[in-house]
Amino acid sequence: MSVAVTTIGSLFEITFPVEMGDVPLITCISTSTNTLNVTEVVQGISSDSQIAFDFDGSLTSYIDFDNGTMTQTKLTSIINQVFSIQCPISLYNAQATPSIVYVEDFETNCVYDETSITSDAFCGECSQTGNVLVSSNTQSGNYLCFAYKLLSKYTITLALTVQINGDTTTTYYTSISLTLTADTFWHYTCVNVLNQLIAQQSIPSTSSSLAIEYALLSPDFFNDIMIDTITIRTSLPIGYEAQNLYPIDEPSPPYSCVFPFYYNGQQYSACTLDNNSMPICVDSQNQTLECQSSSIEGVRRLYPKHQLIYNTLNVSYSPSNQTIDVSFRYSDCAIPALIVPSPVSVICFLFLLTKKTFLHICRVQQ
Repeated sequence: MSVAVTTIGSLFEITFPVEMGDVPLITCISTSTNTLNVTEVVQGISSDSQIAFDFDGSLTSYIDFDNGTMTQTKLTSIINQVFSIQCPISLYNAQATPSIVYVEDFETNCVYDETSITSDAFCGECSQTGNVLVSSNTQSGNYLCFAYKLLSKYTITLALTVQINGDTTTTYYTSISLTLTADTFWHYTCVNVLNQLIAQQSIPSTSSSLAIEYALLSPDFFNDIMIDTITIRTSLPIGYEAQNLYPIDEPSPPYSCVFPFYYNGQQYSACTLDNNSMPICVDSQNQTLECQSSSIEGVRRLYPKHQLIYNTLNVSYSPSNQTIDVSFRYSDCAIPALIVPSPVSVICFLFLLTKKTFLHICRVQQ
């Protein structure tokens, strides 16, 4: 789904998709001293064909029950996504992002445990412990992007097997030196492999495209790194900011960060994310400040409010009488709120079965 934005001077006109119905007034966050005004010009009207469900503040994708293609498996997948870390689709969705030619997000056959999802994954619910980024790729793409969580500091190299300019008869075995942050937190980076290999004269200067067949990080720290959301692509993700470009060390004036600083008992040399996934630093008075900007690895990801206990989500969908039964348990033992439809075109009931198990029954009214 796309949101249309047009500008006339300092006026921004934002149009939401019809599936969303009557959208509440947006909240505008700005450092401007001028008074900001948000006005609804045209009230939204429901499409009467698609609805979404709100689970404790997390909204599912909009679902079309009228075309006859909805299945119980699809519905289960849609609902399960609200309990995952949701990333901008430009990071990993090849169907919606034509620049992606190779993707590995480790969401197939992954193993769940009781570890916090923010520790286990960058996007989705799972990641991989290991150093292999790309295997058996044949598509051309100059950029290699990936999320990583590095536990120990090493001299890091990216070993590569590449072919250039569509020539499949000649293979180059080479490597690139990388500077990765080893602070046990998730980070996201993109490497322009073509430019770097040309700059270090590893491939001919006449190279205009390359296919990254294999890529792996230094093998000596196989068990000390987690990787996720790997893509080979022809252009950078929308909104991507290289760490050396965005001002992660600039809090709102007139205050100033002091580096390095300590937060929750750990030392940091740049802004880090707090418990609410907001970029923060500390000043000379040990007061916490909010940094002005952060990379895509921070506030542009949406975190689930609750995490499910493994294998507790059960969805039963009956197209004949338009009934959806959903049951699950939160890992923090929180009591689920009533499922809220968007737009409000569904009647939902909540029945308490046991002290820890809850059943939501929703009857779709289209």
